Amino acid sequence: MVSKKEVKELFDLAEVETREEELRRKALLNEEIEAEKKALMLEYVIEHLHPSALIAVHQTNHFPKGGKLKPTGHFLLDLFQRKNPKRIIEDLQLKYPRMTIHFTLNYPVEGVAARGQWVTWEGKYAVLIPVKDFIERVVCLNPVDTWIIGELNLPASAEILMPEDEYYANPDDWKALAGRVKVVPYPNNENIHEAIKKRILKRGYAVTYGHDHSWYEGSNLFNLQSFIRASLFLSSGEKDRLIALAVKKGYQNWNQIFWAMAAEFKKRTTSHWKTKWAEIELLSSEIYSVIFDPNSDEKETPARNMKLKLETLTGKAESSREEVQKIIEQEKEFTSKEEKASLNLLVSELDKIKNWLIEILRKIEGPSGNITWEKFLEQEKII
Repeated sequence: MVSKKEVKELFDLAEVETREEELRRKALLNEEIEAEKKALMLEYVIEHLHPSALIAVHQTNHFPKGGKLKPTGHFLLDLFQRKNPKRIIEDLQLKYPRMTIHFTLNYPVEGVAARGQWVTWEGKYAVLIPVKDFIERVVCLNPVDTWIIGELNLPASAEILMPEDEYYANPDDWKALAGRVKVVPYPNNENIHEAIKKRILKRGYAVTYGHDHSWYEGSNLFNLQSFIRASLFLSSGEKDRLIALAVKKGYQNWNQIFWAMAAEFKKRTTSHWKTKWAEIELLSSEIYSVIFDPNSDEKETPARNMKLKLETLTGKAESSREEVQKIIEQEKEFTSKEEKASLNLLVSELDKIKNWLIEILRKIEGPSGNITWEKFLEQEKII
């Protein structure tokens, strides 16, 4: 016969199990609700995140003269006709003719990944531009690497941040140099990264942070809500109404959000390092290495024995020139006058590089081919 105590224990156990089951059910329900909220937020972002919520940041050590941003490759004009091309390259800190200008979105870049190594980056000046005011020029819309081709006439909505001591030494001169663009001095004791963040907030945009090729690693709902709540472009009621909408689809990270938005605006999300332009930059860097900074084995090699390597580089330069020329002629993707001007300049530079290499090949076929590659480069006043 079961005692009253045993019966009570059974009922107590059943009650505990019932409570635990209820807690499990509530936990699952809460997970479902959170998942629905997350899906809602992501659905909202895809449907309503517009370039008006984005501000592009470009950090540089060169003040945009005349209110224009120029690709570093534009400074390579007539490079290979100068007496000391290596000195020019080193002075400009250039090794390749880059024709693209790069931006981060809603945050300052603190470093870049360069061939597997992290390189910190600040820049003395920062250019802030509402994305909606140059969206037609954007080729790639990517959180950490939005880029355009060719120089950019800065819209009146852009701003240039610069150190205040430098600015106040000659404010009128800097204003004249900036054209119609506003110059914003930042305190000398302030890091430019902090100055950029403060200015982004001051202008009513949300500050984000980037890593790899995404904003916010993961898909934290708080981050998404914060981004939407920070917007000055939507009313509180609209934010609440949209955040409370249905829960059908969801995405896992900011990359997918940007892929959807980029598709809507017919923009790429491809990393610059997977494009033809990067291939040309790497080719130019390879040429720089062989000509201006040869390794120890190359230095001791008879100049004549560098023929195959130089012929290979010459062929690559010609091939790249032809490919860029075809892009210009097809006019399928690059239609602005600035883009065409940069691509025509790139064709011209590749032509100069090719002809310069051909001239070196001609010289090493003669008596100069008997001396070492290092002696030959010294003889030609290249190094």
